Amino acid sequence: MERDGWLIGVTLMVGVFILALFIYMRSVQESLQGSLKQTQQNLQLQHLGSGKMLADGSEQILFEFVCITPFKIEGYVNLKNMADGDTVKIGEFIRLGINDKEYALYDDHDYKDKQAKPMVYVKPKPSIYGAKITLQQLAGLFKVFEWEFYKGVTS
Repeated sequence: MERDGWLIGVTLMVGVFILALFIYMRSVQESLQGSLKQTQQNLQLQHLGSGKMLADGSEQILFEFVCITPFKIEGYVNLKNMADGDTVKIGEFIRLGINDKEYALYDDHDYKDKQAKPMVYVKPKPSIYGAKITLQQLAGLFKVFEWEFYKGVTS
């Protein structure tokens, strides 16, 4: 009888352990599914456009995106056509209000001469009302510049 009690006790302990393990595994699964969903959201990109633009010496809008929901804009500008003596400025602007007609300069960079690494990555910036990227060739023979931009969700 003592042996039967021991066997029942062990069986109950194993059952409780299996139940606890099942509950734990279920919570891990739900946590992983939530993490996967968040990761997928973070990786969602929408191609907004790509093209080529011939610089003319003025500050030209390379790309502009206006929206009324949160987004991040990112992309590339290819400076492969630059030669020694060329200078190009790339500007990054954000609009803070829906009724704002003006953009505020976030950052700008000057690139001089032939570029050893010609692909410029415009890092993601969150916005709600609008973002634009400008290009101005300040020196040298005017060149064609390729670009490509994406919209990502904010996280």
